[in-house]
Amino acid sequence: MTDLKDLNIQIFQEEDGSYYAEVKNLPWCFTAANTIEDLEINLKEAINSYILSLQKDLINVKFNISSKDITYA
Repeated sequence: MTDLKDLNIQIFQEEDGSYYAEVKNLPWCFTAANTIEDLEINLKEAINSYILSLQKDLINVKFNISSKDITYA
């Protein structure tokens, strides 16, 4: 199981005291919250949603491969 500490997460504190986080190794995966505790919860949800969307995309991919597409080395 991957732990949050294994991901490249950058956390920023905004001028109003709220927090914003980006998961650098998951493109377009980011979230915000008013407290650091809420940010951790939101990060877990954002990462789970990101992974679920990848899984759904992979399920819907259709492969059309024929023997003429295969090359042998």
